[in-house]
Amino acid sequence: MVETNFMVNSIKHDLEENSFVAGRLSVVIRFHSEGCVEHLEQAVFSLAQQNINDLEIVVAVKNPTDKLISDIEEMVREQPWLYKPAVQICHASMDEKIDARVILLNKGISAATGQYLSFLDFDDAIY
Repeated sequence: MVETNFMVNSIKHDLEENSFVAGRLSVVIRFHSEGCVEHLEQAVFSLAQQNINDLEIVVAVKNPTDKLISDIEEMVREQPWLYKPAVQICHASMDEKIDARVILLNKGISAATGQYLSFLDFDDAIY
């Protein structure tokens, strides 16, 4: 994890100096509670405020409904992005009793296309 944080900090340093990023930054957000969409919206909003011109957001969702996927897509689309990100929504279907954190993280990592990788929980924000 320390190495990943170093890479993300390096990107931000390059961004401040050059106003561009050589490679894509993929941010994986695990989301496993349909009742907490407002928290996910705050996390996505905090990403929208970042000055990163090649950003990919990968939302890994546990047992999503079609409506939830549609709501997430709409929420991401409506943010005041400085630069429009690439967006992927991947999902894993599993028993509700299973702790999905690691499974969702692995799904998100597999789906990510960025040279650099970062993680954000659905109830966190980046400022």
